[in-house]
Amino acid sequence: MLFYFQGWLTKFSQLSFTNVTNRGHFRWVYDGIYKDEDGTLSNLSNSFILLADGLWNTSNQCTRTANFVNAITCPSTLGSWIRFAFNQASLGKNGENLYVYDSFNHSTTVPYLAKRLTHPNGYMMALLAKRSYLFRFDNANVSLN
Repeated sequence: MLFYFQGWLTKFSQLSFTNVTNRGHFRWVYDGIYKDEDGTLSNLSNSFILLADGLWNTSNQCTRTANFVNAITCPSTLGSWIRFAFNQASLGKNGENLYVYDSFNHSTTVPYLAKRLTHPNGYMMALLAKRSYLFRFDNANVSLN
């Protein structure tokens, strides 16, 4: 099994919108992590925009992103974000779900999906750096390559 830590981040600044109801919509779970450098995307400068999930939508520091269909905005004071991915995980023919828990006992489910950003099949999620997480697969036959 290969692990990928991706530091990629899409940065935005100096944006303007005219007659736009929705500024953004994540196409799939953990589609991206956006940094709003000046507040023109999320109305909060130096913030991060990501899909709300069970880990982050319970944080009282992250708020629903105005003008986005399915996102939350978190201040940069929370820390740095990474996209974490499992590649070549042998988890059975059904693509078992991955359950992620943080040290505050918040959890989220990460589905096994095709056509991930870095590889054809696998798991991808947004995590705060320098935190502890527990990963659990249900009914999985895990083998390490």
